[in-house]
Amino acid sequence: MLITPNIIRSATRGSKDRLKCLSVCRENEKYLATLSDINCDIYILLADGLSGWKPTISKMPQNVFALSKAVEHSELVGFDFIMCHGRLHEFDFAYSLSNALHLPLVTVDHVSEKARQKLPFGARAEVEISQVLPRVGDINISNSNEIKDSWKSSTYGISITIPPYVTTEDIENEKQHKVIIDNNLPSQFAGEIELLANEFDCAVRFGEGAEEDISKFEFYVNTWNNIDNKTLEAMACGCVTISPKSPETEIVITDGENGLLFEGIDDLRRIIKECLEDKHQHISSNARQFILDNYSNKEEFDKRWNQVLSFISNSFFTRK
Repeated sequence: MLITPNIIRSATRGSKDRLKCLSVCRENEKYLATLSDINCDIYILLADGLSGWKPTISKMPQNVFALSKAVEHSELVGFDFIMCHGRLHEFDFAYSLSNALHLPLVTVDHVSEKARQKLPFGARAEVEISQVLPRVGDINISNSNEIKDSWKSSTYGISITIPPYVTTEDIENEKQHKVIIDNNLPSQFAGEIELLANEFDCAVRFGEGAEEDISKFEFYVNTWNNIDNKTLEAMACGCVTISPKSPETEIVITDGENGLLFEGIDDLRRIIKECLEDKHQHISSNARQFILDNYSNKEEFDKRWNQVLSFISNSFFTRK
């Protein structure tokens, strides 16, 4: 029975043993890099449709290891849990792996249930929300209480909140009076962003693998409807961050105070024009202070994650 070693490990490990995690990595390098000091080693899985670690996004910490190839289930022994990010792209793969290996599934929710229903620029959701709601981990970690509460209709599993950690050490003091746009949109809307970029001579990052340094620019446009670590880092660097108005972005950004929110491409055009005419210095300093006040406590972040790991260590897990 291939899963026997994992079941034996679950029953015999000590409460302080260092854990081993299998994680799928679909452009979540920045978040995974913040787990560098927890009591766990993380192994990145390769599989069809799932990318490996991209060093252009974040340097791989010492406790993260990339499996060199796609491996058979029979080779995945001696692990303690599966981790996936969100309930869309990689969830089905992670859940099937959890079942096959008799390992608990830890889901990290970066996006609320409401944000999944309304995408920016009128884009349609890739998966209907009725299909997403049943996708629940054994332990569900949310970036905020608002995100956690939005998934309450999912009654299975344990739900907790761990606000993400954002480094605040690096800040580019001499910034270009320019806008950088993270063109992280569905392909049918990318053309509109390119036209906008040409109109205002904006720098454009195409996807997560882009190498442009956000901290060198005064203004950063997040084109998606959630707040990821990259957007939080832009705020930490003192960038004036411009995001779509959504339940998700309003958790972090108060329009006109620590960031700017737009509704549609025409509104975005207006805001970019205004930004290039006025540096919005109060927003820049407010954004950085907001991150310092809410997302810079690495000790607390590690403590909460280690509490999750301790719970896993002290639990026996098997699938029926």
